[in-house]
Amino acid sequence: MFQRRWYKIIDAFQDLKIRKITREEVLELDSSMLCFENVNTYEQYSRLKDAFD
Repeated sequence: MFQRRWYKIIDAFQDLKIRKITREEVLELDSSMLCFENVNTYEQYSRLKDAFD
């Protein structure tokens, strides 16, 4: 990315292959849907960490 002198994050997405996934596909890997939790504080991090311990 930096070798091409891309400085905007949007430019990095041009080379990505993206596909939509279904809710069922996500549920197969993460039945509690924790992969979509937002983590901004230590408390949020701790709560999620505890869920995986």
